[in-house]
Amino acid sequence: MTSKNLFHDILKEDRKRRLWSLALSILANFFALPVFAALCMSIYDQRLIDSLTTLPEVREAFAATVASAGNIPVLLIAGGLALINGLNGMAYLHSRTKTDLYFGLPVKRETIFNAAFVNGILFFVIPYLIFMVITAVFGYARGYFLLGSLPQALFGILYVLIMYISMYALVVLSAIICGNTVVSIFMSVIVMFYVPLCYLTVMGYSSTFLSQG
Repeated sequence: MTSKNLFHDILKEDRKRRLWSLALSILANFFALPVFAALCMSIYDQRLIDSLTTLPEVREAFAATVASAGNIPVLLIAGGLALINGLNGMAYLHSRTKTDLYFGLPVKRETIFNAAFVNGILFFVIPYLIFMVITAVFGYARGYFLLGSLPQALFGILYVLIMYISMYALVVLSAIICGNTVVSIFMSVIVMFYVPLCYLTVMGYSSTFLSQG
């Protein structure tokens, strides 16, 4: 058995162990993309019927809030799934029974870790890309998404993927350092939201106490 086939087998076994995490990611992306797009389209249809907006404005709104990095539900589930997938994938490090079992196998520890790490990325990336394509096709069929908005959508995809992988890597690092699931959760929340909270705090104080000019 070659090392490539061995890694593929370990990857598949780890995926079987974490099927619920994959199912959660699929369900979350389904509601954050196609379902959210359908809800937005129903609102756009009604506003067009009532002459409260125009078709170009609707197309711009769809590209900005659904098929780009401005999709708030996608950003929320990306952060939540990064936390869940990271902790779930590294949970074996926090169990003496599992570590004794896994590390007793004739497989390098790096291979076991790499398989768990890669699966945690694929669990989000694959469903996200699939449902993003479905959402774009759905929007194009309804006339709300144009090919001219494709660069904006591609930038949004890249932004979301970088955001997820970065947060996921921080959660995995926290799980490795802490060695305890409960402590890892607190550590992950701190490292994920410390910088954004500092930024928001500084901007809030700046807008309050510094003059605009």
